[in-house]
Amino acid sequence: MATNLNELSAFTELSTAFEAVTDLDIENAERGLDPPVKGESPIGVIHDAQIRRMYVTSRVFAHRAGSCMLESEFRAPSADAKTKIDGEVARLTALAELAKDFFWTCAKTEMGAWDSDTVGIRKGWMFVSRPKSSKHPLLAALGLK
Repeated sequence: MATNLNELSAFTELSTAFEAVTDLDIENAERGLDPPVKGESPIGVIHDAQIRRMYVTSRVFAHRAGSCMLESEFRAPSADAKTKIDGEVARLTALAELAKDFFWTCAKTEMGAWDSDTVGIRKGWMFVSRPKSSKHPLLAALGLK
């Protein structure tokens, strides 16, 4: 088995990251979730620890991609190094998106919410339906679309 993460298949890397998520990681991720906002309708609570773990896995890869972006922008010693780091950003972003899509697929399946186009996850792992015109709270606070 390969020991370098760059040598692992995407599936193996995703699986390894998923298995590394701890209960404490899940608790910390829940603390970072926003409370429901006006106009959102609760659908239910995600109780399945595996679904919660996949959410955290997506955030782990997104964080790694963000760290690499910063490295590319501010610490790359050469154009070749920047190109290599940018490739790593693309790979990690793809893994984050894969984990996120899998999370939403599992969450919608658990909640029986395939008829809800616009959904969100809120404090307490509350799964909500959002009005189609609602903005993310941060974007709304900044006056952005």
